[in-house]
Amino acid sequence: MQSKINNSLLWLVLYHVAKYLGLRTPIAYKWRRFALPRQVVNKGINFAFGGAGVFETIFTVPTASMQINSFERLLRKSVYSPADLNSSVAFFSFIGNDYIKYNIFNGTSQGRPALIRRVTKQILLDVKRIKDLGVRKVFVVLSPPHNCVPLYSTSKGCNSSNPLTKLHNSLIREGLRKLNDENNEKSFLMLDFYKAFMTIFKYRGVPGVSTFSEPLKACCEGRKGGNSCGDVDIYGRRLYSVCKDPKSFFFWDNVHITDEGWRSVFSLLLPDSR
Repeated sequence: MQSKINNSLLWLVLYHVAKYLGLRTPIAYKWRRFALPRQVVNKGINFAFGGAGVFETIFTVPTASMQINSFERLLRKSVYSPADLNSSVAFFSFIGNDYIKYNIFNGTSQGRPALIRRVTKQILLDVKRIKDLGVRKVFVVLSPPHNCVPLYSTSKGCNSSNPLTKLHNSLIREGLRKLNDENNEKSFLMLDFYKAFMTIFKYRGVPGVSTFSEPLKACCEGRKGGNSCGDVDIYGRRLYSVCKDPKSFFFWDNVHITDEGWRSVFSLLLPDSR
């Protein structure tokens, strides 16, 4: 169930990414065989898996490197020509499943900076590999504030100045700058989710686009301590409640964003998309 939920929310992200770039929504890799060859080329492919990370996470799904392997297999089958790739963009999104796994297995605070360096190093290797396969431009996400989700926030809010998130983003920024300098071109572009999220939290939405009276509150919540969105008892009865108006919430559950939330994020990344 978790994977299905995550995949549907990933689709929402890619829908808005495609809209942001003026493109059609990519076809899920799993369903590529049911699409016409030109659709695969014109719309592109979504290789994402819910719960995936740079390395193995608590979910049994392909890592980012494995997803790139799938892309490379399509290239060997000549699904995409060099000309197709030269006019294409790739979107690489990492939100934090590797860090969530570290927290679940009681990783120490002293060990987190080393993990962040390992994760960001692998991200930079992955995006460079995508570019080396022939893709013209690669968009890379800067991480939103890790502590600013309903799962970790309190009645007083969240620690938006989390040094670990800042370390992650600073390493990505510096790494992408170096990659761009190597070829003296802007092949690697950043989408600053951190700045967009913090703007929405500060102003409780985006003027003219959305209003979130409590931006750190989830629309779908467990009814008792220990219950999460989607939980049911042995009789199939819901152990969670859903808000009446999801459009008035930035977060769908403890960690995932609503459609209206993503629309707000991308309205800040590209104001004309409003």
